[in-house]
Amino acid sequence: MLIDQDVRTLTKRTELPPPALSETDQTSARCEAQPCKDETFATVIYVTGQRSFWLVPQSVLDKIEASADRLQTAASKATAEQRLAELEQAGLTDLFLPATAQSFLLPAEQEEWARLHEDNLADERALKTLDEELQAAEDAYLVKVRSLVRDDAFYRKQLALKAEWHTEKVELESRQGDIRDKIEDRRERLEDLREEGLNAAKAAGFDVVGGDLYSPEQRKIQDLLSDYLDARKAFEKDTLGNHTQTDRFINAMRLNRELVAYEKGRETLDVEKIEKYLTELNALEVNRPGYHGGPLV
Repeated sequence: MLIDQDVRTLTKRTELPPPALSETDQTSARCEAQPCKDETFATVIYVTGQRSFWLVPQSVLDKIEASADRLQTAASKATAEQRLAELEQAGLTDLFLPATAQSFLLPAEQEEWARLHEDNLADERALKTLDEELQAAEDAYLVKVRSLVRDDAFYRKQLALKAEWHTEKVELESRQGDIRDKIEDRRERLEDLREEGLNAAKAAGFDVVGGDLYSPEQRKIQDLLSDYLDARKAFEKDTLGNHTQTDRFINAMRLNRELVAYEKGRETLDVEKIEKYLTELNALEVNRPGYHGGPLV
């Protein structure tokens, strides 16, 4: 009877789930199937994400094997930096990047996002350069003022230098202002695109927490981690004082479970087990902090 049950369980576990793609899905090889037509394929693969078998011709198999060889070569590099560089060059590291709002935008909007971001970085560098030019111009103005000879033309020359410095300063600050306005306009557009991406992510089943995106699988993992942390905190808070008491506690609980099983089954109680169980309980009680009484039994 047990063998039959195991066989049924094993059979059930090896059953494949139904395909995720319909027969008319254009991404499925089944949509190209033709009745009464002989075809030769090199191998067959099962795509877990689609829950479908794919018949693979030799040309596709060659490409798969070539890609596998390149991946093996990349993974065999001497240092971690070299391996990471090879994987990045192959585009594989992108698969491990966290989901972002940009990931859920349309291709044209993703390109716009990248362009706006790059333009802002370039303009921020330009602002830094203008700050340096402004500081250099001011330093040069002060050097010229300090080098003036105090004669009858001193104040006239000083006013001329000040006017020259003021004109240059206004021009540089005006250029900075124009750049800052452009940066702010791009940031507003980037924020609009970000909201579009977040809304698309929510529609796809992602949660937005503190601006970060979490997939249903990540939420499940987070829930499990939270449960584990809560359980660990509870254990650390309520744990017994030393290993001896912990061992006695675990042993007492194990014996208690066996005694409960005896009671449920209405079998004859094992007196030896009962005595051992009560001994463990007495040991726990005697070692309990603040204990002042006699044994339980």
